[in-house]
Amino acid sequence: VYSWDLIVTKSNGKVWLDKREDSVVDYVTVNENAPDPPYDSADNHDSIHSASNLALEATYINANFAQQVVDRASPYSFQRPNPFHSMNWDLDSKPQGKVQPEPSLASIGYRYRKWQLGSDIVVVARTELDGFISGPSGPKFLTVKALNEYDGRAMMSVSGSAIDWTTKLDDKRGAIMANEMKMNMGKLARWTVQSLLAGADTMKLGWIARRNVKDLAKHLILGANSATPERFASQINLSFDNSWGVFKMLAGVLLSLPDDKYAVMKDPNKSMIRIYRISDSLPNAGADGDDGSGSDEG
Repeated sequence: VYSWDLIVTKSNGKVWLDKREDSVVDYVTVNENAPDPPYDSADNHDSIHSASNLALEATYINANFAQQVVDRASPYSFQRPNPFHSMNWDLDSKPQGKVQPEPSLASIGYRYRKWQLGSDIVVVARTELDGFISGPSGPKFLTVKALNEYDGRAMMSVSGSAIDWTTKLDDKRGAIMANEMKMNMGKLARWTVQSLLAGADTMKLGWIARRNVKDLAKHLILGANSATPERFASQINLSFDNSWGVFKMLAGVLLSLPDDKYAVMKDPNKSMIRIYRISDSLPNAGADGDDGSGSDEG
């Protein structure tokens, strides 16, 4: 439902996918697939239930929950260091005579992986893992995500049905999960694909609720579920092969374009992806190469 965009650079037969510095593509949406999803407007910009404020809250929850459930005392070390380690640590900014500790990075492991799509397309991506579980056969890697309830009454008006998580999660977790699949299928599918791409052995899904419905900053951890990404994909009826098929179609279109810089944008009003040339040398370029193809569901 919500629009998003990516920056594409095509050069010498290669395509790089990236995001803008102020992009919202990493924000965690809330109830995007509901019959009446949250929205932003001039009238509700400051509302705690606007789409942007709910997304900020959900993103904050996911970042903190992923760090709360791991033991930082016994980290797993990959062969190469964190690529963002010391990237923004300016030694010249230290006050004279004072020693300041280097900012601590979030507990995230980056795994670079490569796939062959047919005989003509090779994909390389940086994937993320949030933790690991020690076992007799070696570490089992996992991703950690969280679903959140913001206001039972508001969610009732959005979805037509809602169950109070704080009192009913243990007894009606299946019904609550079914409701989340209806309202947040895009988010759940995205998390599942991310876990599959990273080669995670387990997905841990947390259940979070506000301590007070009017307070976006304080929350309760109600519980957590764990499942393999493959099992979760089956549960939400997600076909990983179909996901690769959609991506291969888009990659083929991008590879056919002339060398330049482009923006790939999800149309805000249609199930359509548009491609715009945004080269600095063509400041007045319009919708060059409007793809108009591809359903981006799932």
